Amino acid sequence: MTDEELLKQINHIVASQLEPIKATQREHSTILQEHSIILREHSVILGDHTKSLHSLKKQLRKTNKTLNEAIDHFDRRLVSHGKRLDRIEGHLHLPPNQ
Repeated sequence: MTDEELLKQINHIVASQLEPIKATQREHSTILQEHSIILREHSVILGDHTKSLHSLKKQLRKTNKTLNEAIDHFDRRLVSHGKRLDRIEGHLHLPPNQ
């Protein structure tokens, strides 16, 4: 066998071994591109959810503030009415309400 023939056989063997590797690399490249697209889509969805969550938290803080103000208002009125009732009962010499 001549050097030229030996070189051709070696090149043929190397080429036959490289082809599956190249095919695998192409498949991996395609998979990576698909995963990249999916990650971008998930990133957009996550951003939307984050904005919605911030909006909900803001609404919740506002609702809590309103509830606290209403409770505080009615507590003050209840105490005020209780004191007024005590003064009226005292003025009329009524026994304390149990």
